[in-house]
Parts: sequence; C-alpha cells; structure tokens
Amino acid sequence: TLSDRKSPFPGATWHCRVAAQLFTESMERDSSTLAPYLRMLPDSAAGLAAMQPEDVQALLRSYEPLHSVYRQHTHVMTHQTERYAEGFAAEDQGKLGTWTPEHEALFEWALSMACSRAFTVLVQLSEVHLIVPGADFCNHSHAPNLSYLSDKHTETFKLIATRAIERGEELTICYDEEASNDSFLLHYGFIPEEPDNPNDTSLLWPRLSDASLGILNYAHLMGHCPAEAIPTLQTLQELIRDEWDLADEPVLVSVDGAVDEDVAEVLRLVLGRYSERERSSGVVEAAVQERC
Repeated sequence: TLSDRKSPFPGATWHCRVAAQLFTESMERDSSTLAPYLRMLPDSAAGLAAMQPEDVQALLRSYEPLHSVYRQHTHVMTHQTERYAEGFAAEDQGKLGTWTPEHEALFEWALSMACSRAFTVLVQLSEVHLIVPGADFCNHSHAPNLSYLSDKHTETFKLIATRAIERGEELTICYDEEASNDSFLLHYGFIPEEPDNPNDTSLLWPRLSDASLGILNYAHLMGHCPAEAIPTLQTLQELIRDEWDLADEPVLVSVDGAVDEDVAEVLRLVLGRYSERERSSGVVEAAVQERC
C-alpha cells in the first residue's frame, strides 16, 4: 500500500504525502515493486483535472457553487507541488536530479491519483489515508455491497461484504460517505446518480405543509398575500393529503439552493390558491432562497 505516514516536507497534506510515494514508485518504472499496478492506472488525471482548461472554466461559469471549492482545491494542490519541487524528498535527490516540467506533470498526476483513489481508514483513532492496489478499482455506490477497514493487529486492509452478493454482480464501495456531489465532481469527475447522494441535500422544512405555510407567510411579508387569506397548518395538511392525495413529506434543498421541481410546483399551486397566481413562481423561489 501507499500511505500518508511519511511526509516529504513539514506541513505536507495527506494528498501530498501519498502522492510523493506514488511519484517515487512511478519514477522507478519497471524496477518498482508496484510496476504491474502502475501500468493499470489511467494515464490522465482524475476529476476536473482531466478536463481541458476551457471546459473547466465553462463549467465554473455555469455552476457558481463549484467555483469556490475548485479555487481552494487548486490553490492547495499548486502550493503542495511548489513545496515538493523546492527540492525532492531527501531519498530522491540523488537519483532524480533537477526538477523538470516532466517531473511537475508526473507529480500533479500523482496528486490526482491520491485524491481520487485513496481510502480513509481509522487506525488507533487516527485517520490514515492509503492507496490499496486492486481495491481502488472498485466503482462507487451509495448503497455498496462492500465496506472496508484496516486491521492494526494484522496490518492488513480488508474488504468486507455488507450483504449477500450474487454471482457476476459488480463489487462496489462508497468512495466518501460525507462528500457532496460537488466534491465528487471535483475529485472523481462524476456525480452519483442512483441512489441519490444523501449528503447533497439539507432539510429545509420538516413537512410539505410546513413549507406551504412558510411560503404563504413569506408572500404576506412581500405584500402578495393578505394575512386573512393564510389558512391554518391543519387546513394545509388536509389540502395536501386529502384533496390532492400527496404525501406530507420533508422538503429538502440541494447544495445549489433548489428544491425538487415537483415540490416547487405544489408550492406554486398552494400559493396560487391563496394569493396572486401570476406571482406564485417567483415568490416560491425567493422564499426558498430566504429559508436557505
């Protein structure tokens, strides 16, 4: 395995510590004990680092929430590369010589591999980050059939089935149980689809009826709905459950500040029923943003 236990310089992030080992092994080429594994790794970087600069900029322009995350990540990775380039880790200086653009490209690739392929495990209550050749080829799922752990007593890394696995079924792990979709796009180059990422939404209102009442109160404050027209919460519950036959479920908001379009449409119908229908759409969006 390649772990973050050894630091090439003071203050190196875990990404850099893992990347430094991968960089060294890659420079040794066929003489590396990891040569068969290295030949299986993709040649290009992972995540947004694999995209052309103009494509990245177009994405950032069209999706503002990702901009700050990308800028911070790029700053950290650039700083780590510069620190590493100030002089190779002591063990590398003699055989690698002067830092070149080829070295820089290889190290940036190694950083990308560390960010996209490393596992995070607990060892004696401390987080350890490591690349485990072979295990890192498992694809992601938020409902995986494998979990993983590191056994400090046997110094082994274990993949453990979380349920019965059918013959021929793909083996999957969860890349990050706490990462948002933005983080997945940044590091892995994709957004999870099925099942939905539970970390990419937040609870906005506990029930659809609560959201409806909140929207009407906001409309009243904005002058679009008279106070006497606002029904009670019980009336809204009866409207949603009995008249419209809808579930009074929690209302969630995504990281980009949007609610499900079907939910938004119900809220527009509620607002249109008790206030000025032609203004319902803009008021719902504004109320959601205010609640966020």
